[in-house]
Amino acid sequence: PHNFRGAMLSVIRLPDFLPFCSYLFLLYAFTAMAPSVFSLIEKEVMGLGDNQVVWLGIGLMVGCVVGYFTGGKAVDGVGTKSVFLCCHVGFSLIMAGFALGRAAWPGGAVPLVGVLSFLFGVTMAAASIALTSEMMALLPAKDKSLAASFCMGMYMGGGGLGGVLSGALLKSGMLRSQWTIGSLALTDYDAVLLLCSAMVALLMVTLGHVRSVIGRADWVAGR
Repeated sequence: PHNFRGAMLSVIRLPDFLPFCSYLFLLYAFTAMAPSVFSLIEKEVMGLGDNQVVWLGIGLMVGCVVGYFTGGKAVDGVGTKSVFLCCHVGFSLIMAGFALGRAAWPGGAVPLVGVLSFLFGVTMAAASIALTSEMMALLPAKDKSLAASFCMGMYMGGGGLGGVLSGALLKSGMLRSQWTIGSLALTDYDAVLLLCSAMVALLMVTLGHVRSVIGRADWVAGR
């Protein structure tokens, strides 16, 4: 009989499926919590008012709208693996830029973090489009709903774990609340962003686990 255990085993044995899910788990473990850390820096470090923090959050959401459009075009044009690679670079540079740029240019910090929040939204949405496209191409004809649920569970689980770990790290006191790099005065929130930026850059090596089933739209249509 086709029970849950058998269906799950057949799903995780799918070629390229489990490595892709593991890749998503790791990627979102180090990126999903970034908007929350951005807001904490804006509120507690930069001393912005609630209205300004909300408007910066809206800027991130506007970036998401733009990213969904451009991400779809990019997946059609160059394939999912290339989009994921660009998103890795984008995530890493934006998180590092948010921490270091704000400290290096305090007079223009609000416009800078506004632009970076917008770009993070673009990157996050483009990665979401690539994720969905790749997942849909990898789903089997049988047990499709279970496979999709497992993949989305890994994606959301990574994001949730990242949030829990970053919160625990900040609460533990392991990070210094004030520290410097050269002349730049940084905080424990900046340390979290820089650590995640470095991990996202290192995780580019895991792109070898992404088969990139979705390639250029022109040759997919003709194959």
